[in-house]
Amino acid sequence: MFDVYGNHVEEGLEVQFQLDGFSIPGLIGSKHKVDNLGRIDLGGILKVTAGYGKQGGSLFGYDLGVSGGVTSMDDFLKEFFPKIYRRKQAHLHETNYCKNDIQLLTLFTSSLYFAGLVSTFGASYVTRNKRRRASILVGAVSFFLGGAINAGAVNITMLIVGRILLDAGI
Repeated sequence: MFDVYGNHVEEGLEVQFQLDGFSIPGLIGSKHKVDNLGRIDLGGILKVTAGYGKQGGSLFGYDLGVSGGVTSMDDFLKEFFPKIYRRKQAHLHETNYCKNDIQLLTLFTSSLYFAGLVSTFGASYVTRNKRRRASILVGAVSFFLGGAINAGAVNITMLIVGRILLDAGI
């Protein structure tokens, strides 16, 4: 490890990390000791950071799995995609590959990724300028509003808008 002047830091020296006024606490506080090889053990910090990343990935995976299951349910298809429901009930002898070539159904499923992509730019701006608390609050409100809109959806537009808000909140 090097100091601000490029010199090696000696073993046993306590180092404190700060990024733009934000201190990174570890298991033993925000100060870390340099070992005999000039390294600092960041294991706890990296595990917590990776845990947050895994939660976001899990939410995206869960959401995609749920939406895939929902799009094959008869009640959902009757309400929002009657054309697909009638085609499904006709028992046509066709392959499952590209069976439902309907752009609106594709938009319903893929709005997850689109909203995630777009919201990352807004989240980074809010986090940088207003800090993490504001970013978390905006995400929570977006997720809540998306859930409320999806719960009361009466047409496909409401479903897609609700999913976009849900996924921006993730």
